Amino acid sequence: IMMRKCHLNTCPVGIATQDPDLRKKFRGKPEHVVNYLFMVAEEARE
Repeated sequence: IMMRKCHLNTCPVGIATQDPDLRKKFRGKPEHVVNYLFMVAEEARE
């Protein structure tokens, strides 16, 4: 989802927020986000 409002602490899927109600919407695991960002960084270095 690309809402362009995560920097406002209102991420609609709960990934980039500290709001407990919004965080409940995140269905994945924190490890999945870490792995995704690791792979994006690795691809950017290549």
